[in-house]
Amino acid sequence: MEEEHALKFTAKNKDFEAQWNFSPADLNKDGQNVDLQVNANCNPSGKKGAEVDLNTKLAFGGFGNDSVKSWTEVEANTDLTKLQNATASQNIAIKSDDQTYHLGAKATWSNESKKAEEIYGQLVGSGFSWGTAWARVAMMNSKDLSG
Repeated sequence: MEEEHALKFTAKNKDFEAQWNFSPADLNKDGQNVDLQVNANCNPSGKKGAEVDLNTKLAFGGFGNDSVKSWTEVEANTDLTKLQNATASQNIAIKSDDQTYHLGAKATWSNESKKAEEIYGQLVGSGFSWGTAWARVAMMNSKDLSG
């Protein structure tokens, strides 16, 4: 049980930080990985009372078989009054002979703009006699767009 949890608490001059990692042993074996990370920052003397920022990330992967495996990450940030932003990503690895192909996508949503800010995909191929090939496609990037 102790190896599954890691907790770090830091008291600074004006604020407090806490980090907790949880990696369940039953789900972290045979090439599979599951990890939950929670990071919190609290300023008890903020302008409008206690100010809290919370970041949570769930990552799991290695599930599948010898030919196809997937990895997923979901991350969210909040100030405990509303969700600030959220990010989700997916990577699928496909092995064929001596080559490995990774298909991936990532999307970020912002509560401030009330829309998806960025979506991109990527394809990576490795194991070729001449090296590695990759392509990244920005399907949408609205950070620089108004409206």
